[in-house]
Parts: sequence; structure tokens; C-alpha cells
Amino acid sequence: MPPVAAPASSSAASRTLALEEAVRIGLAFNRTIQAAYLGRDTQWFDLYVAEGKFIPKTTLSGSYKTLSGAGGRARQIDGGVTSSLALPTGGTLSLSTARSLLPEQGQRSTLSSLTLTQPLLKNAGWAVAMSSIVQARLNDASSRIGLQNTVAQTVAQIIYSYRNLLRAQEQIKIADDSLTRARRFLEMNQALAQAGRIPPVDVIQAEADVANQALALEENHNQLDSQRLELLNLLSLDLDTALTAQADAWGLAVRLATPEQVDALIEQHPDYWAARLSLARARQRVLLANNQQLWDVALVAGLTQAQGGANQGEAKKVDKYLGAQLSIPLFDRSIEQARVSAENDLKTEKIQLAQTGQTLRGKILNAMRNVQARARQAELADKAAELTRQKLQAEQEKLKYGRSSSFQVILFENDLRAAENNRLNARLAYLNSQVEWLLATGKLLDAWQAPLISHADVQTLLEADDEDA
Repeated sequence: MPPVAAPASSSAASRTLALEEAVRIGLAFNRTIQAAYLGRDTQWFDLYVAEGKFIPKTTLSGSYKTLSGAGGRARQIDGGVTSSLALPTGGTLSLSTARSLLPEQGQRSTLSSLTLTQPLLKNAGWAVAMSSIVQARLNDASSRIGLQNTVAQTVAQIIYSYRNLLRAQEQIKIADDSLTRARRFLEMNQALAQAGRIPPVDVIQAEADVANQALALEENHNQLDSQRLELLNLLSLDLDTALTAQADAWGLAVRLATPEQVDALIEQHPDYWAARLSLARARQRVLLANNQQLWDVALVAGLTQAQGGANQGEAKKVDKYLGAQLSIPLFDRSIEQARVSAENDLKTEKIQLAQTGQTLRGKILNAMRNVQARARQAELADKAAELTRQKLQAEQEKLKYGRSSSFQVILFENDLRAAENNRLNARLAYLNSQVEWLLATGKLLDAWQAPLISHADVQTLLEADDEDA
């Protein structure tokens, strides 16, 4: 994507933007998008922490004491290192070393221990050990989808606002052309009234029409300033900038789908991805809840080494042990409650996935129908505006020969202005329907080459979750 210029300063007198440039500026400087990215940084760090589950954790400790007693005053210095390592099998390996020193008495002691705890039922196995990481990855993908939806909605707002500004600009041109024609018509009526060919009341009608057209033009200028401020706010540009939108062509080159392609569009939609990720997270919760129903049986092994006294060559004392530990919870209903809750959540997520698919199908079909309808309406509005212009020209010719009236010409003039506004609105409605289609199919950011997560990324996560399950 081309580099984006920085927001205009207050010294900028005016700025002309194409739609593509407005979108790029919005992606870079819109405050809603910036806030969403800050939230995304926090969510990414949550994944970073979860991914470090199997990295050794080490703690250093130390203390200094002054002891007073019957034997006088003495100093004691203690220090130690404690490390623990979570194993992919669900076990834990711990290593600790503690040293104590009494300098005045020449005594020192060292105690070291190595402990291995390996669950055999509850909390045991690769799937359970990896569950927290899998859920963190699924949460991360969901947050990326949420960010993508926020960005897509904001981009759509920018496009709509840009075209509202363009509409206001074009309406000023229409109103200005209409006012120019009204003034020419007034001049013609004044000349005809002086020649005695039309009554003076026709001049008053023409003057009233000029006043009405001038009033409409003033209102259009007011609308232009309102739309300009709205777009500047979305782009985080200086509100004093005199912004002008460039008239774009017929919008993005969208490609509508056939009914047979709708299923594929649903499966590739970010909202459907989010529903599938929620279902995968629910499966992980069921996995953990079922595992917690098991007895807590673990294999425990360890080694302890102690050494102390004033003699540096004093023999070390080493103890080894190997055994098992068992814990059986009785009458704890919360364990079963967690399983029931997790299983019901899973059923709910399955229902939600089906509902999401149906909702997306309706949105896609409706958006596709709307694009087609708006295209036809734009063509008809263009034809109607051209015929209305011809109708006005014919009526003006009839007036020259006394076969019409000023009142009738003014009516046709108002018809032309309405037809031109209808043509403008129909064309912009068609352009906006293309954006609605891209939103409905989840392809808006793809069209602007700014996707944040792909279907392949989500599919990889879901396949990994299936393998772990």
C-alpha cells in the first residue's frame, strides 16, 4: 500500500482527496482504529504469556538479618534460587537451592531439592497441558477478527461519509445550474413583459422561482459544510481544512456470486470464523471439565541434598524418594456443575454457529439483490433525468411561440432539478450498495488490500484444535 501523508496542519487552506486516499488516511489516523489496535496489543501479549507456559520460571531470593541473643550479636545472610518447569505431559519439575551463612560463627548450610510431580489421571496428558495455549491462540484469532470487523466498519463509514460529501458537492452544482437557468428565464420574462407578450404576473412567478432556487443553493452549501466536518472527523484531519472530494467512477469492481457460491462465501466470512472459534473454545472447556472429573493420582519423585557446618569438607547428606499421591474429592457438586455448564455451552455454540450461517446467508442474498436493484435504478434515473431535460427544453420552445406559460416552465424546471437529484442519489446508492455487498461477504478489507487475518490462518487453528481434541 502506498505511504500515507500525515494529517493536514491548521495552516492547510484546502485539500482534494480521492476515495482511495481518504481510506488510506482513515486506516492510518482514525482514532477508533487506533484505539482498536491498542486493545489488540494487549490481547497479543496475553497470547505471548500463554505461549511461554513451558518456559522455566525462576525466582531469586535473598535476605540479610542481624541476630541478637545470649551469645551476642551475629549476622545471617540467606539466598536461594527456585525454578519450575511445566512439562507437556502435565507434570511439573521443580529445582530449589537455599544457602544460609553466619560469618561470625563460620557456619554455612546449603539445601537443594529436585522434585518431579507427574499426574496420571487428572491434569495429565498433552491435550490437557496444551489446552490453555490452544485457547489463547483461539482467543487471539477471535480478537484479530474483532479488530478486522472494527476496521471494516470504520472504512465503510469513511466511504459513506466521503460519498455524502460528494453528494453535497454535486447537489450544489445542480442547484447552481438551476439558479442560473432561473435567472435566464427571469431575464427572458422581463423582456417579454416589456414587449407586452406576457402579463407582468409571469415576471413575479419567475422572480419567486429565482428566490426559491437561491434558498435551495444556500441550504446545499450548509449541507456541504456539515458533510465536510463529518469526513474530517473520521479522518482525524484539521476541521478547518477545506476538503473537496473527487468524483469517482462507478465504484469498486465487485463480483456478485451465484447461488451456488453462497455457501463458500459463508464459510470464508469472518463472522462465521468467529463462531467456529467460539465452538472450538467450548470444546476445550468440555475437555478440561471432563478431565476434572477424574481422581487426582500423581507420581512423585525427588532428591534432596543438604550440607552444613563450619567444616568445608563436611559430607553431604542426600535423600531420595519415589512414591505416589492420591486425592479423591467427595460430595463436591461444583465439579459436576462445571461439566454440565461446559457441555451446555458447547450445545449453545453449535446452535449459534448454525444461526450465524443462516444470518449470513440472508445478508449475502439481500446485499446481492440490492446491488442488482440499485444498478437498474441508476440506469432508469439517468434515463429519466435526460428525458426531463428534453421535456423542459421543449416547453421553453413552446413558450417562445406563446403555446405555454411561465408557470408550466417553472414546474418543468423543478422537475428537472428533482430528476437530476434522483439520478445523483441513485448512482450513489448503487455505489454504497457495492460497499454493503463487500461488508456482507466480509471482503471489504480484501478489496482495499488490508486484511488482518485470512481463512487459512483460522483453518490452521481449527485443524490443530481438532487434533488436540
